[in-house]
Amino acid sequence: MHNNYEMPPMEDQERLSGELNAAAALETAETDQTALEQQEMDAAAEAPGTPEQEAEQQEMDEGERLGYSSDYYKYEMEAAVKNGNKIAYENAKKNYAREVAKEQARELEKKAKSAASKK
Repeated sequence: MHNNYEMPPMEDQERLSGELNAAAALETAETDQTALEQQEMDAAAEAPGTPEQEAEQQEMDEGERLGYSSDYYKYEMEAAVKNGNKIAYENAKKNYAREVAKEQARELEKKAKSAASKK
């Protein structure tokens, strides 16, 4: 038996070295797999979609530029609930909350400017 100040027997060192090498090989394999998956996702994102997907993406891009109102996202939440689509609901809920906050901030800014111009 050895204490903390003595080197473990050689077979323990070899076993530990083997375990470390196996762990490093597993980590390398996982990293390679992750890189491969990322390449596949990038290729899929660059690949042309169906006309419906392209139209939907164009609408989403346009919506970001134009900025949909909170009413739009409220409608999207309702549609997602009707369709039973939890992911769409969560996305619409997040967008709704963000848009409501923006609208409230714009209203407060208008009121502040109005009050400042009256003084």
